[in-house]
Parts: sequence; structure tokens; C-alpha cells
Amino acid sequence: MNDEITPASLKAMRHARGLSTSQMAKLFGLSGSNAKDALREIEDGRRPISGPIRRVAEFMIAAESAIEAIRQGEGEIAQLYLRHVLGLELGN
Repeated sequence: MNDEITPASLKAMRHARGLSTSQMAKLFGLSGSNAKDALREIEDGRRPISGPIRRVAEFMIAAESAIEAIRQGEGEIAQLYLRHVLGLELGN
């Protein structure tokens, strides 16, 4: 799994999910009248990616990777994704 969260990867993540800047800003916990502008600045590299936003992005990637591994019958791989990013264990 690529742990590097960049402005471009955040923008690609948003586009891949078909989310607007307002929707993704809300998902990242940004609020207020300038939330979507703040996300645009992050995606454009004009504002640093905060720790909480980085963590939510890592969670999204890990969860999607785990779901895909489960679909492919790779429960052990799914557990590794969740353990690595979230510190969670899947029940047996």
C-alpha cells in the first residue's frame, strides 16, 4: 500500500469517488463557509495536509483495500490492511 498522501492523490481520491469538493470537505471534517475553498487549497498544494485529513485519507484507502481483499477471498490480507492503518483486527 502506498502510504504517501499528496495533494494530487487527495484530488484523485475525490474524483474517483465522484464527490464534490463540498462533500469531500465534509468527509474530512472541514466546516464553515470556506470549507470547500480550504480543500481546493489543499488539493492545489497551497495549504498543507493536516494530520486529521491525512488520517481520514489513510482510513479510506485501507478500508477500500480491505473490502477488495475480502471480495477476493483474501481475509488475511484484509486484516493486514486494517491492522496497519487502523490497529483493528477482524473477528474470526
